Parts: sequence; structure tokens; C-alpha cells
Amino acid sequence: MSWQWWTWLCVAFITIGGNEAGSCLPEAVPERDRQNLTNSLGETYPIGLMAGNLDSNKLLNMILSILFQDVLGYNTVVDRSNIGAEGAIYALAGCEQFEIFEGCSGRPARYHIYLSALNYDRVALELDEDMRPVTLGGGMSYETISSLYISGAVNEDALQSEGLSLTYYLNWNASWFQPGRYFDKITDIPTSGLIPCHETFFGNPAFMASYLAVSGDFAGVFENGTGICPDGYWFLAPSCRANASQCVPALTYNTPRGREVQQMLQKSAAFMLPLAIGKPRLDAPFDLQFDFKVVFWWLEPADSLFLPMNPQAIHFPPYDSAAFVTGDLRTMFRGVVNQKWSSRDLSAMAPSAAATVTNMDMSNYMLRGLLQHLALSGKSVDDVACDWLRNNRAIWTPWLPDKTQCVPGFGLYDLRTGNYLPDRSDPDTGCKACESGRYSKQLRDSRGYTFVCALCPIGHSQPSGAAVSCELCGLGEYQDMPGSRSCRRCGIGTYQDEPGAVTCKNCSSASTTVGLGSISMLECGCPAGHIETSRLDGVPLCSRCETGMQCPIMSSLESLIGGNSSLGETFVPSIKPGYMSFESESLYIYKCAAESRCPGGKPGSCSGESTGVACADCEADQRWNGERCVACGPYVRGGWYSAIVVACVCIAAWPFVRLRNVKHIAHTREMLAFTFATTVEIGGNLLQTLAIVGQMQLQWPDLLLGAFRLLQAFAFEAADLGITCFTGPGWVEQFVAQVSVLPLSLCWLLLFYFLSATFVFPQGDLGWLLASMGQITMACFPALSNLSLVPFMCFTHPNGKQSNLTMPGLLCGSGDHATVLAVGACLGAILLLFWWICVWAVRALPRWSHS
Repeated sequence: MSWQWWTWLCVAFITIGGNEAGSCLPEAVPERDRQNLTNSLGETYPIGLMAGNLDSNKLLNMILSILFQDVLGYNTVVDRSNIGAEGAIYALAGCEQFEIFEGCSGRPARYHIYLSALNYDRVALELDEDMRPVTLGGGMSYETISSLYISGAVNEDALQSEGLSLTYYLNWNASWFQPGRYFDKITDIPTSGLIPCHETFFGNPAFMASYLAVSGDFAGVFENGTGICPDGYWFLAPSCRANASQCVPALTYNTPRGREVQQMLQKSAAFMLPLAIGKPRLDAPFDLQFDFKVVFWWLEPADSLFLPMNPQAIHFPPYDSAAFVTGDLRTMFRGVVNQKWSSRDLSAMAPSAAATVTNMDMSNYMLRGLLQHLALSGKSVDDVACDWLRNNRAIWTPWLPDKTQCVPGFGLYDLRTGNYLPDRSDPDTGCKACESGRYSKQLRDSRGYTFVCALCPIGHSQPSGAAVSCELCGLGEYQDMPGSRSCRRCGIGTYQDEPGAVTCKNCSSASTTVGLGSISMLECGCPAGHIETSRLDGVPLCSRCETGMQCPIMSSLESLIGGNSSLGETFVPSIKPGYMSFESESLYIYKCAAESRCPGGKPGSCSGESTGVACADCEADQRWNGERCVACGPYVRGGWYSAIVVACVCIAAWPFVRLRNVKHIAHTREMLAFTFATTVEIGGNLLQTLAIVGQMQLQWPDLLLGAFRLLQAFAFEAADLGITCFTGPGWVEQFVAQVSVLPLSLCWLLLFYFLSATFVFPQGDLGWLLASMGQITMACFPALSNLSLVPFMCFTHPNGKQSNLTMPGLLCGSGDHATVLAVGACLGAILLLFWWICVWAVRALPRWSHS
């Protein structure tokens, strides 16, 4: 706690013996029943009043303190440290070191009332708005007037002597009158009680320049712009400068900007006032006014200091606002309406106290009577204030608020039952701050205006108390019950894009929301398992996600393609591994024959740089190596060409070997060769069968998958062997190349047989040729039978399209598929023809044997 708050505690302790803690009025609320203020933080403390540094301030603030204690039942504390008006304003703002205008941290103020003698809006505006004090009411009726004053005795002497009233400025004109005869001479006043001119405003060239601009009195200043004081203490007006004995002593005050000095200078020059202007010492600023007959500057009514001498103001021409703006102070100073300052939070904590201050009023006549009583009675400020309250009940009773005259934030309340009331008909009616869910509504009846605590209407809420209005339910909220403290958040599948709603709007039947409190139709999205394809007038159009898609709630086509969502990764739809789609047809899902080729994720994602439907294709001049598409190396093409050459050589040599064996080998050796050939044929059939089994869509162990991949060559499946490097990437070309193996082999065998029969073995046996062709066909029959059925085996994708089971990149029903079907059908027809020939030969064999 800073030193200032220790000071506040000490002041509170010191004032316990005064009227703050005692009683003045006979009907005073007992001390034990008085209450403190309670702020929003739960802190409690008495009402603090700043007494100020003028007697008028002290009297008025003490009157309020007694009323707060004895009538309203509040504890009070009064600061009596003679703080000026500016410091008091800072105290009301909650500043801890208000004497030096520092320590303004925004904490609750401990002082709450100051009745100022002047207008200090300028000071208040220097503070932050959230801590700036406010004024209550329109000010009091009395006006504070600053002017030149003389004692009542001096004026009476002039009236008695020559009927001259010195309260009128024209009667001071030195060319017509000699007012100096009624005052002491400047030589009578000891200079020890004065401040030298060069230490006052007379020594300020800028200040004297303002005087010269209005008066043109260049004879009164030095070349450096400072004022000329012949004896160093008195500045002589032009009308008596030639004869100082005729000058009337005029004493200034200690205002910060020297406005009283400037008006003395300008008025004396303009209206021929024979004044000698000087400034008393600060340690005794008022002694000379009592000890000598002088003119002096004063505020009335403000202080009781000069009241024993019955001061009389000298009246000048009426106030000219336009002239004052330019610095011309030759007219009368205007009266200042006194303001009633309050801390910002007093009205909420003590509305009755704030209402009393607002209603308080005091005329110049009443305040002057109070000040005279203080000056002449010898009593303290506390006692004078108490005397006035006891003797003027008819004046201050209307200041007190009607207990049913509720202020904004409060409402009529039944003190007996504890219920809020709609009117003032109940005799036990009081005021109470409106609770949460209610607001303070103005009511006008035969007794005037008051406030009632009405329930907040539907679509509104009020979470805090003492409110003057209800808050509209925000976006994403609604309220269908009156008197609510808060609004409800819209549930799942609903939203509200307008304030003050009583219900929420439903999303379309096929959409929902992620959570509560949605504020726009744009927050409506598709439920899990569905995806938003577009919007029509803001309404999401949802489609069921196909097999192979992962669609969380709020999925959209945009987030599927982009791979991200403004809601977070949890709401990003994706394609599952083993499936794929094209970017141009993101929702048309294809199932991949090999899951490793389709990693899933965004549309168009294929692993190993594969392309096409089901990621089954490689680009031109590339082949699939089992993991990815790689470039066709020269060794691959060379291997294929070498294999073709070897195959052609073997086929060409076959009839030569067969014919040679017929001529030269023995029967036993012939049987051994037959047995070996048969064994090879059976082994080949077995390998072909295993290769065909490996093509079945089953979950094989990884060990078997590798073996089946190697055996695919026996089923005329050469994709992993880089057949695309020989045929190109087209599926038709690959299939035709596989199907053409048997026909081309037989044609090649037939060609070389006839060539050999013509040029090498003229006696060649046609039977052996047919036997060789049949033996080759029988060796390839299982694989070729399977190959002929491949075009007819299709599987269905999630999008409804079909792909060939062995060639997944080939869509069934396409033109290429029709070509493949035709080729496969031809191969099947050839195999059926071969089978029919074999059956026919078996049936004809007995007949051939007999002949």
C-alpha cells in the first residue's frame, strides 16, 4: 500500500471525533446501523468527501457528510488537508498520490464527492475516460465571482463624504475624482510584506506583452519587455504614474496564470483607475489586506476570510466573451456556476447519496450567510454546518431522494416480501438494484418518473446486475424464455446468423454442424460418411462417399482435392490405401489390383510414378519392376530380342532334330527321349497351373507372392518382365503379344519344316510335323486356355465401372476391351478347334491302325 493510502487511513481515524462519526440531527441513524459502500470487488469503505481549501467547499461538503450519516445511514470520511480543486479531482479518479497528480492506476476511488468552487472540466479531461469523475446535476445556483474588492468601511466613508460609490468603476476615474483620499498610501505599506516586481509577473516579458496588446502602455515597460516598478515593488497605473502619492494600493493574489494581475493592469489603464499594483509575500498573503485600506482581489462567495470587513466588489462593464477569448480582460469576469463532482462508481454503490448530491442547491444569499456565520461566530466548520441543517429543514429536505424514486439500474422493490414491483402502490416500496435477467425500465406515474426492474424479453439476456438494458442474444445463440441471465447456444445441426433470436435455424436435412453455437449456414456441412460437392444458395449438397473413401464430418470436395481444411486435419477427407481417383473425377473411386500402387490420400495419388486407371500403367518407355515404374534399359529390350531369337532357333531346329532321330536313333533311345519330353511337359503343365493359381485374388503369404510373381511367365503374363518395353504401354498390344505366342510359334515351325523338307530333308515326315505342332500346343494348352478367358474376367470399382481382373488399367466395355475380347475369343476358338481335332483323331485312330 502506498503512503497515500496510509494518509487516508490516518485522516479517517482523526475525523472519528467530529461529526463524521457522531450525530447532528436528533433523528440521526445510530452509528451502529450505518453502512459502508461495497464495490464490485467486494471491498467496503465509507463515503469519502474532499473538503477542499476554501471555506465554501468545506461547509458544503460537511453539510453533505452530516446528511449521509444522520439521514441516509452511511459512514463517511472527510479529507481536511486543504487540497486544491485539481488535487480533489484526481482523488475522485482513484489516484493514490492525488496531491502531486500521480498514481492513477484505475483502482476504485476512496473519495467520492467534491463540491467545487470553480469549473474544472479541463482537469477531468486529462484523465482516462474509465476513471474520469462525473458531475451530478447542473451545478448549484450560486455563482462565484472574481473581481477587485474594497472594504465596506472604505466605501461607506466615500459615500458619507461626497456621495461617491467606489463600487462603480467610473467613479474611479482619476481625471474626475480622487479615490486615493480614502485609502492608505503606498509609502505606508512596508515593502517587507511585498514580493519584488522582477520576481512576479511584472518580470515576465510575455505576460507584459499581453498587457501592451490591449492597453498600448509602452511607457510602463522597459525595452526588454518587463514592467517598470519605480521602487521595485509597485507597478503604477498610467493615471497616477506622474504622482505616486495619488495611487491606491492594489494587492494581487497567487493564481497560477496571473489572471487577476492581468485584469488589474488592463482595467486600470482602460478606465483611468489610479492603482499601484503589488503582490503580498506568500508566507503572509492576507495580512496587508486587514492592516491597511487597500484594493484586493477576491472570490465571492468562496471564503469567510474577508467577510468581517464586509467586502464590496467593484463593478465593471458586463462580461464580453468574445473579448476574453482574445485576452481582453477589461470587462467584468463572469460568474462561474459551481459543479458537483462525483467518482464514476458512486451512483451504482449509493444511488441515494448520488441523488442527494444531484438535488442539492445553494444560492449566493444562503452561502454568504453560512460564511458570515462561520466568520463571526467563532465556531468550527462542523458546528456551523450542523446549525444550518437544524435551522433549515425546509431547504434540505427536498434534496433527499424519494425512496421510491429509483435511479437507472435500480427498480421498485417490496421491502417486506423481497419481490420486484411493477408500480408504487405498495406502501413498503423501496429501490433495489436489478438482478441478472432484468433491466431498469423507466416508469412514469402521477408522482413523476421512477424505474422498475422488468424481465428481459425473449431473445435477450442480462448477465450483470444494475443494468439499464438487456443484451441481444449474439450470433449462434437464442433465448426463448424471458428473464434469462444468459443466452443458449445453438445445438448440433442448427445455427443462428441474426442477433436477438428466439430459436435457431436448422441446417438442411442432409447436413449438420461440428459443435454448438454455429453462427452461419456456412458452418453447416455434411455428416460423416458424406461429402459436400457444392452449395446451392448456401445450402451444402451432400453425396454419400463411395467405398474406398474416408469421409469425416464436414468433408468437402475442396478439402479432398486440396488435402487440407480450415477446421483442421481431423476434417480432411481422403482416399483409402488401395483405392484411387483422378483429379478431374475426384469422387469416382477405382479399386487397385495392387494396393502398393495406390497409397490413398488426395485424388491422383499413385505410388512409384504409375498412372492410369487403378495406377496400373507406366509411361511410354517405362516398365514396372514390382515397386515402381523405371526406364526401359537396353538390357531389358536386349533380353526380349534375345529370347525371341532363341525361341525361333529352337522352333526351327525342332523338326530337324525330330527327323534326324527318326533315321538314326534306336528304339530304346527313342523311348528315353519320349520319356524325358513327357516329363518336361508335365512339369511345364504343373508350373502353368501354379502360375494360374497365383492369379487368384486371394491373400497369399508374402513368400508365395514372390514365387507366383516369377511363375507368371509360364502363364504368359510378362508384365513384371518388362513386356511394355517390347510392346509399348497399351494393354491391347500387351495382350495381343501374349496371345500371338502360340500362333506365331506354330507358323514359324511350319515355315521351317517346309524349308527343311525342300532343301535339307526331302523325305520329311508330315506326321511328325503334326505331332510336333500338337505337342507344342498341348504344352501351352493350360496357360493358353487361361489367357483366352482373361478378357472375360472383370471386377467392379466403387464408382460402378469395371476393370479387367488381370489388366486393371483396361476398363471393361471400352473399345480396347472389345478388341481384347475379340482376340481372346479367337484364341479360345483355336484351342477348341485343337481340342476337336484331338477328339476326332482319337476316334479315327483305330481305323488308321487297321489300314
